[in-house]
Amino acid sequence: MMKKQYRILIADAGDTFAPLFASDICKSGCWAVIRRQERETLIRAVRSEHPDLAVLNLTQPTLDFCSLVPELRSISSLHILALYRQESPFMEAILRQDGVFCWKMPDQIRDLTDAVLRQFFQMQPDTEPMTAEQYLELDVTALLHAAGVPPRLQGFHFLRSAIIRFFRTPPSTRVTMQTIYPMIAAEYNCTPASVERSIRLAITQAWEQHGRGTHADFQFPAGETRRLTNSEFVSLATDWLRLKEKSRKDSLS
Repeated sequence: MMKKQYRILIADAGDTFAPLFASDICKSGCWAVIRRQERETLIRAVRSEHPDLAVLNLTQPTLDFCSLVPELRSISSLHILALYRQESPFMEAILRQDGVFCWKMPDQIRDLTDAVLRQFFQMQPDTEPMTAEQYLELDVTALLHAAGVPPRLQGFHFLRSAIIRFFRTPPSTRVTMQTIYPMIAAEYNCTPASVERSIRLAITQAWEQHGRGTHADFQFPAGETRRLTNSEFVSLATDWLRLKEKSRKDSLS
């Protein structure tokens, strides 16, 4: 009998917590998906991803958690964990009435991973390798953080979706941003024009912050004096991911 792979939805509130926790808990054989910490995005993710656990970040209060939780409960029987650094007894009391687990954010991500595995899934940490899909989403999230794309922007999440779609498309298949925009718009219930504008804004802010190619992990082209276009950035990111995938496969062979 195959062991169930538990699914965890991690709300990304714009700090470094979500990618770090996702990376760590995936090493224990779980599936983690990161979505922006906003009401409609999380509701859509619960409907489409069917997570066993949703992890909310009260440390970065970006939405009305007390009204969100009953709505999540109405569409799924998932567990909900809310993490905080500063206690808020009133909010915690309301959340606990809806069956939410409220924990203080630990200093070490590993401590949180161990606690989640034991509390919600009665699991001990193991070393099952991550799947290719898990590696891809985590790599793209790390790439965008490294490039300086602000996670608080909607364009961060549109960019992640665009890069993943390009990466999954064989290099021999012609695909352009004009064909990708409508796909992302359908996924996020918005217009292709708003997807294009949001991605352009996200790249502009990243360029202004890290445009000199000083980051050690992911760099804009050396000597480039203008902001990359949307398609240039996605193409650069896709090439970077393919090189990273090849390096990973070479190290295992």
